[in-house]
Amino acid sequence: MLGEKIDILSSQISELKVAFEEVAKIKEFLPLNIWVVEVRETTVEEAKREVLEYCNKHKGEILYPDDVADELGLDLKTTVEATEGLMKSREIAEVK
Repeated sequence: MLGEKIDILSSQISELKVAFEEVAKIKEFLPLNIWVVEVRETTVEEAKREVLEYCNKHKGEILYPDDVADELGLDLKTTVEATEGLMKSREIAEVK
């Protein structure tokens, strides 16, 4: 009985080694720029103020809502709503 369990575990370990080697090969081709962003709750109006301030500090740069949301710790949906509101009021402009 114990011998069978050892054989099963040995087989599973071998399978895991093969799987790990495959992942190791694949990860060379994948960008691994992963980070955790802590998102805080805020209103769209507060987000507008923060987004506008951020845009003013980064004048001349092309900014994307997802990057701005990450930098400010804002929810992406709230950031997009704030950005759209700022564009509608012509406080910021879309780059084409």
